[in-house]
Amino acid sequence: MNSSIKKSYLIRRAIPLLLLALILLAFLYVYFLSKSVLNVVIREEIESEIGALSSSIGELEFQYLSLKNSIDASRAEEFGLVTLSEKRYVARHSLAERGLTLNQ
Repeated sequence: MNSSIKKSYLIRRAIPLLLLALILLAFLYVYFLSKSVLNVVIREEIESEIGALSSSIGELEFQYLSLKNSIDASRAEEFGLVTLSEKRYVARHSLAERGLTLNQ
């Protein structure tokens, strides 16, 4: 008799806890489902923005190449650049020749 009372007491205590756990799990399921749907929507928006930016970059590259190809010798002379008659080179001495320290 005492054993059946303990079982019925445990069942009466366990049912509300199980219902509470079930409700909590249902809310968590809905929360995570909505989060995943929101992430998919945001990802699609970002992908479309990436596509727009990538086509914009392509247009800018085309403009750059067309402007770069329009520069020739006559255009350079308009900017004051001249062809050198004699080539001169600049020699840079390495720091290794002076030693490993700059305190000399």
